[in-house]
Amino acid sequence: MLLTCLACIASFSSFTGGTDGVDGLPFMALSTFVNQMVDAKSATEMLDVLDRAVDGPIFGYTHAKFAYHGLATWKFKVGLTPSEKASPVLPRLAARVQRMAEDGQFEPREAGGVLFWLGVLGDHIDVPEGLLMALIKSLREKPSGSVSEWWLSNRVWALRACAKLNFYHEELLVSVAQHFKSGDALKKQHPIDLFNLLWFYDVLDSGDKFAEFKNAMKSERDRRDLRASDWTLHREWLMS
Repeated sequence: MLLTCLACIASFSSFTGGTDGVDGLPFMALSTFVNQMVDAKSATEMLDVLDRAVDGPIFGYTHAKFAYHGLATWKFKVGLTPSEKASPVLPRLAARVQRMAEDGQFEPREAGGVLFWLGVLGDHIDVPEGLLMALIKSLREKPSGSVSEWWLSNRVWALRACAKLNFYHEELLVSVAQHFKSGDALKKQHPIDLFNLLWFYDVLDSGDKFAEFKNAMKSERDRRDLRASDWTLHREWLMS
């Protein structure tokens, strides 16, 4: 999936020959980065590409997303070696993305996208708390009126990243719990999403501050007679 997405962007950029690309960057700069990421034969080679790009003036959101996406892809393909996990490029990547988030360069959906891949990577790489805080702050406040699907997805992805990294963010926990406690929101959740939410809160809320919400999720699970064993493969992926 990663290679397909990257190849499509590379093909589109070379076809257009334009100067205004994704992130407002020149297409050739992004195309070169993308092509080198596609050609990488290992996570080590991909990290070498990042080493040449991460401190440059053209590094934007798309680069950041593909960087973490690429690491997650290699994690699932063959795993990350100890030297890859300890690469000095990774702290520089985290610092660059954190500065971008703190400077307001991420839209909520973009911050959610990076958080999604950080959740996939989990504790396979070191993720600074400052990076998580900056990305979660970029999600912004709940909009007035109805909640958009993206608003909710961004926060669920952020919760997943926090749970995988064991990072407690009370404001995030409160906002998600308040949404699902209203109306029949829990009843509309897919079984996988319900199990995931319950797992997130079990991991992050060891002090049972959100016991009422967790009990509501368990009641909904029992009402539907759902069993965790029915979703074993997904749960293994979630926790891998």
